Amino acid sequence: MREDEIKNGIQLMNNASKEISKCYMNKNALIDKLNSLSYEELAPVEKYYKSKSGVIVDLRKEVLEYLLAENKLDEETLEGLILKHRTGKEKQYKSYQNPFSIFFPLITLYGHNPHREFITQFIDEIIERLQLKGKVKHKFVDFQGARQLGSDRSWLAIYNGKQKSQSTGLQLFVDFNNGKIKYGVYRYPGIYINGPVERDSATFDFESMISLFEEHKESILKDEPVKDKLLTIPLEDNRLFKISHGSFNTNNEVLEIIAENNWIIIHETTNKGPTELFKNELNEGDYLYISIGNDELLSIVKVKSGSWKYVPEDVVNEDGWLYREVEYIKSAIKPDSSDLKEYTELIYPRGNSTLTEIDPEKLDEANDRIFKPHFGVEFVSGKTKSQRQDGNLKEFPCNIILYGPPGTGKTYRTIDLAVEIIKGNKASHQENKEVFDVLRKEGQIEFITFHQNYSYEDFLIGIRPDLDEASTLKFRRREGIFYSMCKRAEQNYLQSQNQTEVSLNRYVLIIDEINRANISKVFGELITLLEEDKRIGAKNELRVSIPGEKAYFGIPPNVYVIGTMNTADKSIAMIDIALRRRFEFIGYFPDYNKVDELSGDILKHVNTEIYNRKKSADYLIGHGYFMNGDEPPETSKVLENKVIPLLMEYFSGKTEVVEEIFKGSEWSVKYDTEKYGWEIKQQLKQ
Repeated sequence: MREDEIKNGIQLMNNASKEISKCYMNKNALIDKLNSLSYEELAPVEKYYKSKSGVIVDLRKEVLEYLLAENKLDEETLEGLILKHRTGKEKQYKSYQNPFSIFFPLITLYGHNPHREFITQFIDEIIERLQLKGKVKHKFVDFQGARQLGSDRSWLAIYNGKQKSQSTGLQLFVDFNNGKIKYGVYRYPGIYINGPVERDSATFDFESMISLFEEHKESILKDEPVKDKLLTIPLEDNRLFKISHGSFNTNNEVLEIIAENNWIIIHETTNKGPTELFKNELNEGDYLYISIGNDELLSIVKVKSGSWKYVPEDVVNEDGWLYREVEYIKSAIKPDSSDLKEYTELIYPRGNSTLTEIDPEKLDEANDRIFKPHFGVEFVSGKTKSQRQDGNLKEFPCNIILYGPPGTGKTYRTIDLAVEIIKGNKASHQENKEVFDVLRKEGQIEFITFHQNYSYEDFLIGIRPDLDEASTLKFRRREGIFYSMCKRAEQNYLQSQNQTEVSLNRYVLIIDEINRANISKVFGELITLLEEDKRIGAKNELRVSIPGEKAYFGIPPNVYVIGTMNTADKSIAMIDIALRRRFEFIGYFPDYNKVDELSGDILKHVNTEIYNRKKSADYLIGHGYFMNGDEPPETSKVLENKVIPLLMEYFSGKTEVVEEIFKGSEWSVKYDTEKYGWEIKQQLKQ
C-alpha cells in the first residue's frame, strides 16, 4: 500500500469510530445519523432483510420502510416503534440494551464496505512488511461487534497460525475507538505486553507501528500452543454434561462467533427436558464437552454465572436460539470422534440428545473413551490433592511488573497469574483464590507489600535482635522472605534434576506496590541474578557472596517474581534502568466494559479530562473503583467517596478544576462553600 492510501484509510476508520461512538452513547446522535442516510444507502439494507423475519429484524424493516418513505425519525416515533415490537417479547430484547445495538446494520451493513476493504489491505500490508505470510492468522471485528450487537470500537488481531484463535495467543493488536487508533502487543484478556500506543489520524505513523511490532515478531512466532500433560479436573460438587451444537456443523462462521463469545447455545424449541435443563439447571461451575455433529469434538467448558439470554438474530439468522456464557477450559487435542461411532448412548457425540448429563457411574467410561484420548483431560469426582507440576507448563517471563493507574485490577490479577504460572490451567478468579491460598500455605507463593522502610535485610538476609533473651542483648541471623523462597525452590530444582520421580515445582513471589520502596537498596546485588541467563543451571549462571554467609547465593530458574506498580505514585520513567531492563512490563488500564453503562460513561468522561490535563495515562482512574463483588456500588457514592477525593489529590485541592472535569457529562458536580461538601446530581441525556 502507498503511504497516502494508509493515511486515508486510517482517517476513514477514525472518522467512522468517532461517529459510531456518538451514535452508541447518544440516542439523538443515532437518530440524526439514521435520518441522514440516503436512499442509495438504505435500499441495499432493505433488500438484504426483505426475505428475513424475526423479533428484531421486523423492527428494523419497519424503520427502513419509514425512512425510505422520506419520513424523519424523532425520539418519540422511534421509542413508539420499539415499544410496539418489544411488547410481549421482552425476553428476546434483553440482549439489546442500547438502541444502537438494534439499528446499527442500517449504518454498517453496506455503508462500511469501504472500511472493510481498507482493513483487509491493511492487514495484508502488516503481514507482508513483517514477513509473516503463511505463519500467522488474523481476526477483524468491525463496528457490528463480535456478538453482532453493534460496538463502539473496531479491532484487528494478528497471531501465531498454530493457535486456535486470537484469544489463546499473543497478538499484534490494533483498535479503533472514538476517533483514535490504538496499537500494541496484547494477550487476552486485557494484558498489553507493549503499548498501547494511541494516536489520532494526524499523528499516526505506520512505520512506528511496524517498528514496535517488529520487536515482538519472534515472540509471535514462538507463541505456539503448549502440549499439556494429562489435565486432572476435580468435579467437587459440580456436574458434567454433553452438549451438541450439531445444527451448525456446516456453518463455520456461526461456530466461530459462538466460540469467540464463549457461549453454549440451544434452541428453545428443542425437547422440553434439555431446554429446561439449559435454562434452569446448569449452574455456575458445571462442566460440559461440546460436540459438533456426530464426528467432531470442540472443547471442554465451564458454566459462568448469569442467566440465559437470546442469541442476536444477526448471528444465526433466526429467532429462538438461547445462550449461556461459559469459560473455555481446553480445546480437543483429537477433534475427530469417528472412533466413537459405535457408541450411541446419550453421553456420546452420536447419542440422540442435545444436552445430557454424564452420570457419576459413567465417569470412568467417559474418561477412558472421550476425555483422555480426545481432550487430554481426566475428570475425577470429589477433590484432589495439589498435583506436582513438571516442566511442560506454559512459558512465562521470570520477572514481570504489572503497571498502571489505580483501580485497574493489578493486584487482583496477580492471584490468577501466580496460579496460572504454577498450575498451568486457567480457572475462575474464585477458584484461583482457593488454589492460591493452598499454594501459599505450602510455600509455593509468597505475597509481600513494599513500603518506604522495607530493606535488603527484610528481603534477603540480615541480623535482628533476639527479643527472647531478656538478660543480654544478642543478635541472630534472620532469613528474608526472598532468601527463604529461593532456598526452597533450589532444593526442589536440584531434586528434580537428580530424581526422575520428583516433578519440578514453580515458586512465585508477589511484590505489591514494588515502586514504593527504594528498589535498588532492597534488591542490591540480586538485580544481576534476576536475569534468566544468570539463574542457577543457566549457561551464564552467577552466584554472589553474601556477608556472613559461607555458601554463594543464586536464584534458581523455577522462581518467578511478579510486581505491581501504581503509576500515579511513580512513573515507569523514574524506575531504575537496571531494574527496568530485567522485568517485562505489562500495562493495565481502565476497562469500561467491566462496569455498568452508567458508571462506564462517567468513568470514560473523567479519564478523558484527566488525560487532557495531565498528558499522561499514569493518573487515570480504574474500573475497580466502581466494582464491589456481585453488586455494583451506587455511582453517586463512588464519585463522592472515591473519585472526587482522588481528583482533589491529583489537582492540588483545586475545587474549580474538579468541577470543570464533570462538565459535559451526565453528572453535575458542585462544591458547596457553605457546607464545605460536594453536591452531586445526575442529569438526563439530551
